[in-house]
Amino acid sequence: MRRDVVTEVFVQFDDGVENFATRFEAERFLGACDEEPRAAWLEDAQGQVRARYRITRTPEGRVTLIDEDDAG
Repeated sequence: MRRDVVTEVFVQFDDGVENFATRFEAERFLGACDEEPRAAWLEDAQGQVRARYRITRTPEGRVTLIDEDDAG
């Protein structure tokens, strides 16, 4: 696997940061989590931020991370 294309999704909470292999994994965790996240972003293996996400929650509790660049 090429190290220059490896990415992780990070989610900031009041008491720390959680990291996930994929955006889908982060969304599933957040849907089951009682804590409200403060921020979410995608980093590459060198620690550079590749995308920032807007965190949305439906009335049913489903969480979606939307790439801020794609949000319009």
